[in-house]
Amino acid sequence: GLRLAAGLWDGFMYDMEVQYQFGEYGTRDINAYAFHLDLNQTFDAPLKPKWTVEFNLATGDEDSTDNEVNTFVPLYQTTHAPYGIMDFFRLQNMEEIASSLTVTPVKKLQFTGGVNFFWLENIHDSWYNSSGTKVRTGTKGNEDSFVGTETSFVAKYDLTREVQLEGGYAHFFTGSFVEDTGTHDDADWFYSQITGKF
Repeated sequence: GLRLAAGLWDGFMYDMEVQYQFGEYGTRDINAYAFHLDLNQTFDAPLKPKWTVEFNLATGDEDSTDNEVNTFVPLYQTTHAPYGIMDFFRLQNMEEIASSLTVTPVKKLQFTGGVNFFWLENIHDSWYNSSGTKVRTGTKGNEDSFVGTETSFVAKYDLTREVQLEGGYAHFFTGSFVEDTGTHDDADWFYSQITGKF
């Protein structure tokens, strides 16, 4: 793979990464890739707003019976984040456009609001969650590729140098792929946590 990251001007930065996988899986050849690009800027203004927009893509497999595996598999990805906070997606048969805004009212307090739009890169492959489990697989082959939209809000507060409080809420609006393949209720998730550093 290859990663490029740099600051350009006035708090504007970019981060780009390209990954390619090859080898063999049983008797099948592996030919898969992933791409990441994010642009972000921190503004010299009250609340120190930081705006980020990003695009992620990881290939899926067109035909599980041919001699080539095209599903990109993130070998060492964390099982939580960075593709939304609900753990519904990973960098595997996925296309994502996301945007977030972070503000810092005071030094120890930070708020982040975000929105993530998700598609399947290939509708003949499955939807995978953050642990790599197949959430749902289309059966007709003509399902729409749009899986859904996640909106989220996260608050962080540094209680001390060693202790951080964090809480968040997210809502997932199901898309047409979910509607085309079965039950399609929206989902809500809330969490709170305390992190200690030693």
